[in-house]
Amino acid sequence: MKQLRVGVVGYCPPSRYDERKAKTYLRDAFARVTLESPDREIVIVSGLTNVGVLAQAYKLATERGYKTAGVACELATSFELFPTTEEPIIVGKRWGDESIIFTRGVAEVAKVDSSKEGQYRGHPHYGLDALIKIGGGNQSAKEAELLREAGKIVFEYDLPRLE
Repeated sequence: MKQLRVGVVGYCPPSRYDERKAKTYLRDAFARVTLESPDREIVIVSGLTNVGVLAQAYKLATERGYKTAGVACELATSFELFPTTEEPIIVGKRWGDESIIFTRGVAEVAKVDSSKEGQYRGHPHYGLDALIKIGGGNQSAKEAELLREAGKIVFEYDLPRLE
């Protein structure tokens, strides 16, 4: 069965947000994705950490029987990581270093870290087909823009940060 790889980005600690509203948005986006591609295996790809909107997306994906995947930089390993169904991809040292691989796939690894080029050869992450953005900061906005520029679907939900 052909896959539909759907990225999820949004708030992570220390940002605070309305978690109930984020969950409602995630449910809506997952339902829309399923309706638009009922014959494809859905894989939810996020930033690997088990915090914030990412944790909510992974939990909902697991409840729905979707596969899960994660692309993150080395800084993410200082957080609790979600046990994804696919081997995680850790590339780059700083937040945002992984954005190009997250959005476009492992074929781009050499552009970020040539020492890991062979490590992910054959990995199933070919890039994202769509993106769900629930609030978030600059990195989330950049990744959404990368997907829009590539002509991909972006489900964007405005969710204000709480003070």
